[in-house]
Amino acid sequence: MKNIKRLGWLACAVLLVATVWQMASAYVGNVELHQDLRDIAANMGARIGLSAPPSDDDLRGFVMEKAQGHDITLQPTEVTVKVTGEGKFATIYLQVDYAPRINLLVFSFPLHLSTSSNP
Repeated sequence: MKNIKRLGWLACAVLLVATVWQMASAYVGNVELHQDLRDIAANMGARIGLSAPPSDDDLRGFVMEKAQGHDITLQPTEVTVKVTGEGKFATIYLQVDYAPRINLLVFSFPLHLSTSSNP
């Protein structure tokens, strides 16, 4: 009977550690993506005249590439791009809403995360 209780507690502990690990890695990826969004939105090359301003589709592609680097899979509809102004006076706003799945042995659930280029 003691061994069954220990095995049960061990299984609960393993499940808890697995859940916390997956959630923590999702949150760390979200924070890193936030920093990348801020870098993309700064768009310093276009502001100082070194490159042409990117289109909305180019910006969406950059965001999706950066997210893939953090093991975040995004669909184009999950990336919001808003550009106001023109040329070097353009202001770029990027937002990402996504829900990575936390997979456990028996079930999985989505963890809704959102980040933007604003501080």
